[in-house]
Amino acid sequence: MKNLLFYLTISIIIVFSFFLYSSNFFAALNSDDAITILMLQYFKLPGDLYFWGQDRYGSLIPLAGQFFFKVFHFSALTSESITHYIILVAGYLAFSNLFRSKFNRFIFAIVWFFPPVRQIDLLRFNLGVEYSLIAVAVYLLNRNLSFKPAILQHTWNAGVVMMLILSAWVSDLALITIVLLLFFQTYYYFKTAKPNRITFRNTIRTLGIWYLLTGIIAGTVFLWWAKSTGTKAPSYNAFAGFGTIMNSSGIFLKTIFDFLFFRVRDPLTGIYSWLAVILVLSLLVMRRKIKLNPVTKKWFLFFTLDAVLILLVLLLSQWVSLNAVARRYFVCVYISAWIAFILVLDNFEISRFKRFLQVIVFITVIAGGAGTIYTLKYIWPKTLKPNAEIVKEFRSLGNIGIIADYWSSYIISAVSPDQIVATAHDKATVRNREFVKEVFNRENIYVINGSWLKTYPDTLVQFGRVLIKDGDQFRLGNSNICRYRLKE
Repeated sequence: MKNLLFYLTISIIIVFSFFLYSSNFFAALNSDDAITILMLQYFKLPGDLYFWGQDRYGSLIPLAGQFFFKVFHFSALTSESITHYIILVAGYLAFSNLFRSKFNRFIFAIVWFFPPVRQIDLLRFNLGVEYSLIAVAVYLLNRNLSFKPAILQHTWNAGVVMMLILSAWVSDLALITIVLLLFFQTYYYFKTAKPNRITFRNTIRTLGIWYLLTGIIAGTVFLWWAKSTGTKAPSYNAFAGFGTIMNSSGIFLKTIFDFLFFRVRDPLTGIYSWLAVILVLSLLVMRRKIKLNPVTKKWFLFFTLDAVLILLVLLLSQWVSLNAVARRYFVCVYISAWIAFILVLDNFEISRFKRFLQVIVFITVIAGGAGTIYTLKYIWPKTLKPNAEIVKEFRSLGNIGIIADYWSSYIISAVSPDQIVATAHDKATVRNREFVKEVFNRENIYVINGSWLKTYPDTLVQFGRVLIKDGDQFRLGNSNICRYRLKE
């Protein structure tokens, strides 16, 4: 009965998360989300291996989503939502196998499916997908140790290689975690193996050296080829100068202090931050009372070091600095830090103090998850109504073309790609030039002024074509919109 109740609870958490944060239902769905949906609709190989207009962020979801899109004929929006959450659920299930306690698996479910608002991109963008693939690789590595039949070991090793290559394709940042994982596997093999078992043959077999070499070669070739098909973008792998690094570190620390001193608009973030500090300090005080078994210690050290290394890389990154040290980049740190913490909690044996920690942990994760809902409802966008439902109002205009700023354009097309085609204006980031042609092929063209036009001019030049204002502006789908016709 307890097992049934536990699995029912986890299922409810996943379902509620899906109906709040998947693309079909997310109140803050935007044009970055929309690109993934549109890529699923128009997916072509090899040109669509990476996010449109870039040579990074592998398009695993548009590729895998073809199953629901073409076999079951779901919409691209629904196909993306289901595919994305299947991957996230797989990641949760794989990581949760690191924990013995059902309570800690429950806590991790909230951490994973109801993150704080500044880590909501775990559920929205590529970093959550990347870590889901890493999770499956970690699970396969753990299971492989218990398999005797060679065929199962070969199957599991091949699965590990595949997951790691896919994770590196989805996000270049995964390379840090992959190298660290390989180092840990090698180090702990030589540390724990008996001296008389460390032979060339046993080392090759246990560490899967042939799979490692094959994976490195195959992964390098695949990533090189895939990047050659993408659009060359400004380098984002460069390290910043000393002044830029100090500036990024200052922004990061200021953010932390803003959380702790409640200088943010949602009070639950401050509560979450203080409770997190209390948890860390509690474990530091009781560290001598914590006894980790060798396997747990290995994964605790791995995830702790992973969080630290990625944090350092982010603060040293020129690209992160150029993007104002955006919170979405720290999703990896959030995931690894929480896993490391829960691993310690999972092995805490002092009963009275353990109960206290469990209560604080529960309140912490609830505060973080509730803070996201509070932010969406009362701060921005001040509604829980799915944005997809709002922009569906544009369907009433029939088959149309849309020109707008980046954040107001692709999101409109994503809900009904067969009926509506949209593009960002010619001074913004245009993700797909084919859409520009298609917009001008539509008889009815509408312009959304957004942040790029103060008024609707009588004549508007876009992409070298002249548009003539045709009527008065009106309100639709939470946007000001005006019809234009193409000058012959």
